[in-house]
Amino acid sequence: MSTRIRCTYCLLTKPGSSFTEPEHVIPESLGGKWHDPKVCDQCNKEANVIADQLIANDPLVVFLRNAYRIRDRRGLPPPCKFSIRVPEGGVVKVTFGEGVAAYQAGMSASVIDSLGLDPSDEDQLEQLVVKALDLDGTSPLEPLGLARAAQQFAAKPTPPMTWSRFMAKIGLACGRDAYGDSWLDSRQAAIMSEDLLGSAPPRFSQRTHYPPVESVWPFEPPKHQIWIKQYEDTAVLSVALFGQVLGAVPVSDEMPPQGAYSAWWFDPQERSFGRSTYMGMWVGTAAARLTKAGHNVVTILSDEHPLFFVEDGPDGPADLPIPTTRADSPLDAFRQLIESQEKQDDG
Repeated sequence: MSTRIRCTYCLLTKPGSSFTEPEHVIPESLGGKWHDPKVCDQCNKEANVIADQLIANDPLVVFLRNAYRIRDRRGLPPPCKFSIRVPEGGVVKVTFGEGVAAYQAGMSASVIDSLGLDPSDEDQLEQLVVKALDLDGTSPLEPLGLARAAQQFAAKPTPPMTWSRFMAKIGLACGRDAYGDSWLDSRQAAIMSEDLLGSAPPRFSQRTHYPPVESVWPFEPPKHQIWIKQYEDTAVLSVALFGQVLGAVPVSDEMPPQGAYSAWWFDPQERSFGRSTYMGMWVGTAAARLTKAGHNVVTILSDEHPLFFVEDGPDGPADLPIPTTRADSPLDAFRQLIESQEKQDDG
């Protein structure tokens, strides 16, 4: 009797012979290493064409791959190139290499004369870009902001539905991993399958893709980080590519079972991959950052009594983005934690 497997993407049960090439949940071009062997070959190929390849060639992603030196099987990606049309006529061609922008005039001699422009003066060309894009004129321009603008002005902009399909693909893989095979029968899985493979506009659309407003945990560029967290009545899967490009999809009406993996991290530079929980990833990232800043950190990840103790560093107490309790030692912190829990239980 031949083995039959249910596909993560199309949700259909097919013969085992239909599953010969494991799917990269995060594309190999982005340094992904997690393989899902339960994606059928047909869906593997289709997802590669309608999502992975387009994401890998998105100007913002190409810029980030160059900036962080992320290689794929062909090496580093080519420089990110795009053209900004100026109101006076013609374009300024912008090229990113290793996070640095270079400018080249692409306009007629009459336009150059009317602007009093020196085509070899990159500062002047940069100011034309500032004016055309209505950007902050601080020089040099912030490269990430320009790379985001490239998404709109590239010769071949990324189709709007691509990001929604890409998020649906990741959501299906993570949802099955966190909740088990039975989750594939959920309404969220059905919507994401249709968003990925269907022709209609995705229901779980991605409105925008932007860098974090501030450097908050658990973002840790250039790692890709994915986690499930409860927001009101919905468990939402959040994705931060390179710690910069954000997206989210609802995956369930409740969190995964206690102890189940609810977070995933990828290091595209080291090409490593690991599973964790949201709290584990948050605490691990926080501890690493604080240790680098000169703090001694003690963590205990326990469902009943989690503990995160940070000793004052050379510049005083750590600045944590969460409410904190002052304690003189890990033992004192643990004592306060238990007393607080006992009061909650009694109340």
